[in-house]
Amino acid sequence: MITVAMKEHGLTLQGAMDFVGEEIHEHGSRFISLMKEVPTFDGLDDDASQALDRYIWGLGNWVTGNIYWSYEGGRYFGTHGLEIMEHRLVEISPKRENPFIAAKVDSMAICQ
Repeated sequence: MITVAMKEHGLTLQGAMDFVGEEIHEHGSRFISLMKEVPTFDGLDDDASQALDRYIWGLGNWVTGNIYWSYEGGRYFGTHGLEIMEHRLVEISPKRENPFIAAKVDSMAICQ
């Protein structure tokens, strides 16, 4: 999402991070607002109505759970996830050459 925001809106990395953060916040707020406005349906029995409520609640929990997993799971932030979740600062590493791409280019030169 960050790369797309940078290219589509001509943003810097920080600008894209801010933009995406605002979008996520707005969509989350809208979801919570709309969740409170789900209509009741005539003819829907109590079990079905409760199942619908649990389903909608589960959608929100799915998103929230994914966010927490992103910080706690180690995939994105290693052992620093909980610390980053608290202060929201991420150190960006300098760009490095991908050794696999370099190896592919070198092997193509050999084939010619």
